[in-house]
Amino acid sequence: MIASVAALLTSLALLLAGNGLLTLLLPTRAALDGMATGAIGIAMAGYFVGYVLGCLLTPRIVQRVGHIRSFAALAALAAATALAYALAGDPVAWFLLRALSGVAMSGLTMIVESWLNDRATDETRGRIISVYRIVDLSAVSVGQLLLSVAPVAGFELFSLSAILIVLALVPTAISTAQAPAPIQNVRIRLFYLWQVSPLGLAAALAVGVGNGAFWSLGAVFGQKTGLDTLGISLFMTAVVIGGAIMQVPVAALDRIFDRRKLLIGAAFATAIASGFAAFLAPLSVEWAVVSGFVLGSLFLPIYGLALAHANDRLAAGDFVVMSGGLLLTYGIGAIVGPPIASFLMEGFGPRALFLHISVVWLVLFLFGLWRLSARPPVAMSEQAELVPTPRGGTMMFELDPRTEDPPPTSAPADGAEPPTR
Repeated sequence: MIASVAALLTSLALLLAGNGLLTLLLPTRAALDGMATGAIGIAMAGYFVGYVLGCLLTPRIVQRVGHIRSFAALAALAAATALAYALAGDPVAWFLLRALSGVAMSGLTMIVESWLNDRATDETRGRIISVYRIVDLSAVSVGQLLLSVAPVAGFELFSLSAILIVLALVPTAISTAQAPAPIQNVRIRLFYLWQVSPLGLAAALAVGVGNGAFWSLGAVFGQKTGLDTLGISLFMTAVVIGGAIMQVPVAALDRIFDRRKLLIGAAFATAIASGFAAFLAPLSVEWAVVSGFVLGSLFLPIYGLALAHANDRLAAGDFVVMSGGLLLTYGIGAIVGPPIASFLMEGFGPRALFLHISVVWLVLFLFGLWRLSARPPVAMSEQAELVPTPRGGTMMFELDPRTEDPPPTSAPADGAEPPTR
């Protein structure tokens, strides 16, 4: 099974490593060059604007020119933008380049996911998505650790990111695998999803506003509190490792507790941990790494919990529609989160990043408490399986084992009464 998708997973790993390096390099370089923190936040938010656009545009591009040409064109765009950052230090230019990077990376991951989905069977979906998750976390971690291999002030790291992205073309280009069927557009119905699962949609928004700010500005926090490039790499990588390790305990707890209580408990714990991190992380590299590990272990699993909770109340066959809506909601939150946090950091210092994250998760916690009294829980025997799914395009969710439910006899239209399981 692994051999049949090895080329695709190799391409995915190279893409994610190159993008992981770039995601850490850009805010670090911007802070080093003296760009205002508010401007950095706005520039970094451009990626999520492009990410949302890419999820909407990629199916049409693939339908027009096919998977291989689309992959080659988007990889070239991603590599070119990686090099262009070093040539233009203006925040407006970086915002536009980040938007192009977002379009390219979301499209590239959707195309790889489309191929993986085409190769998957009902028996292998769970294993493929598990391997995808391992590749995702490992490649991003490696990419972040590459920040310390060359000076941030130079051109070399931008070139390294571009090289990794371009190399992702090789396994796909020489593969003899037949291209899958064209990617289909998924209809997004946010009003219907709000009726079905207000807490799930609110949690996806909180992940975007809070976590999106962290990924965009965590390196700026490190740079402004005295961490060197290796310290910044270790700090940000500790977040990824913490989230990866926590997936197993969260899955075990999910089989014992009401999923809503687990979700709002994680939100409350994140709010408290982020408040402590605001004062502990600046003390030393060691405290920064510990803070990053704890935060990652708490806030990274929340998106999977939100996805599973929303699925508990869906009509059969609506999983991909719901997951696409949550992905769009996450993207909207990630567009507004970094600018808000960056202006707070500009006015109150780098610690304001963690205070921003703390407030976001505290608000979700309070909203979750209200939702506990607004609707009875879904019976444990009826809860959908919790699958630790990486956030890719909508094709990632078609690969998810939970898409095997039979389609409903008639899909509810917007404004229709949602199911009341």
